[in-house]
Amino acid sequence: MSNSEINFLGLFIDTPVYCIKEETETSQIISDNLSPTLAFKGKNQKHIIMLINYSGDDFLASLEGNLLLKICSSVSLDLDSIALVNINENHSFNKLLNDEVPYERLISFGVNWQSAEVSQQDVLYQAFLRNGKKILKAESLTELTENVASKRALWQELKLFFD
Repeated sequence: MSNSEINFLGLFIDTPVYCIKEETETSQIISDNLSPTLAFKGKNQKHIIMLINYSGDDFLASLEGNLLLKICSSVSLDLDSIALVNINENHSFNKLLNDEVPYERLISFGVNWQSAEVSQQDVLYQAFLRNGKKILKAESLTELTENVASKRALWQELKLFFD
């Protein structure tokens, strides 16, 4: 709006009118550098994080989601007990996971994620300590649904993990 248009409006409107300028490139650059917050499902009441990588619409209604809920139930957990973190929804998150959500235990289902300090070199189905956190790495839930031997290996380690 030009100044003449604003002055013209002043003849008809008796309350102040303010012109807000569009966002500048500088403010856009600053906002792009801010780290987004972590998105997760659950209430994390027991400080347990479960990492998944799922690209579909409704994970909990999927075959993999159903398996995860059964796994949780087998160790007396529910969605309120955990923080379910889908890295597919958090790919721009670049802080350490613990800085955003406190946890004592983490189970990674087929996920190697720098923010959670879970790497490709970590051995499957053997819990380990990293920075005072107990971590268990398993195959993806999709692979687990198809592999009975992997389910058994996970179950054996979960009994020790939650002992």
